[in-house]
Amino acid sequence: MNLTFWYLTIYDFIFQVFMHMVFQLNQKIITLCIYSTVFLTGSDRIPILGMKSLKFIIQPTGGGNNYLPVAHTCFNLLDLPKYTDKEILKNKIVQAIDHYEGFSLV
Repeated sequence: MNLTFWYLTIYDFIFQVFMHMVFQLNQKIITLCIYSTVFLTGSDRIPILGMKSLKFIIQPTGGGNNYLPVAHTCFNLLDLPKYTDKEILKNKIVQAIDHYEGFSLV
């Protein structure tokens, strides 16, 4: 799997917090966030050429602590707001992944 960060460097706070969060998550969240393609691609199927053929792009957005990450499934692009805290980042990503389907009006 290819992962690209647009307009971010390894020195940016949001990059460091995101990567730290990914390495600290439990297996359930890792499965949802990293190994599952549903949130970023809109599909629960692995591509015919495998996960290595996917290219995910993460880019920072404005907003702040009140906004959720947004996935643009046609482009495998994740808009990640510039959160100010690790815990906020983790909670917002988990919330976005948990409610990825429809409007959760069931």
